[in-house]
Amino acid sequence: MRKLYLALIFLTVFLSSCMYYKGIDPGKVHSIAVGLNSPYRILLEKTTDRERISSILDIIDKDIDDTIEDADSGSYDMMMNISFSDKETVIKRMSADTFMLQNGKAFKSETLGKYFSELKSSGIQKLKTNPPIVKSEVRNYTKNDIDSMKSYPPKEIRVSSDIYTISDAIPEINDKYVEAAIHEAGESGLYTGRVFDVVSREMKQPYLPAYCIYSKFNNEKAWIINVIYSDYSPSDCNKKDHFECNSKLKESRSFVITPEGKLLYSN
Repeated sequence: MRKLYLALIFLTVFLSSCMYYKGIDPGKVHSIAVGLNSPYRILLEKTTDRERISSILDIIDKDIDDTIEDADSGSYDMMMNISFSDKETVIKRMSADTFMLQNGKAFKSETLGKYFSELKSSGIQKLKTNPPIVKSEVRNYTKNDIDSMKSYPPKEIRVSSDIYTISDAIPEINDKYVEAAIHEAGESGLYTGRVFDVVSREMKQPYLPAYCIYSKFNNEKAWIINVIYSDYSPSDCNKKDHFECNSKLKESRSFVITPEGKLLYSN
């Protein structure tokens, strides 16, 4: 009985030491990492800067008492890991401005929500300055031509691969990227039809359609959609963060599709 009692005391102390409490000394925090939990468990930012850590803790301390009763403790899109030398505490984002501590206590913070959302939507800002390339060519492509673009990516693909990362390919941003490509095609009088539906069906990895060409393939009018993507495989990120590295979309693949949605070729 005494052993059970001691075990319960130890468990209580251990669990309480992993929970967030107001007034944490920023000097005792080793790092703060923020990342996605869904659809890809990706690290977005990790800081060891004392000033930034202090600012983040101040935001949490300011809003932590704005509690929410009966908050849904189910799915969450993002999380923050506050790491100390010997432990860590996790804060989950349950909705745009609702957060949950490890003890199940939920609180509302618009400022923290804005910080999380800015990290998550950074790909939207990239899209404004680096939109997908859409053009029409008078050329008859062959299978060898398509495979050559994968083996020796043209500049348009290489530039996008150097800019975009896995977190930029989450569904919300991918949708905006596709919308931009469709709009650009429409401005040039080109019809994309079901092309992007086919690409979406075929691609299982995080991707973006970076370079879109309307031309001919074996004498048939079609779109050549060159996507950049990542295999989203485990990396050598610090496992304490529980996140994988936000890798660049360095792989490329090409699809040849008619506007009606017929897949003529892919590699």
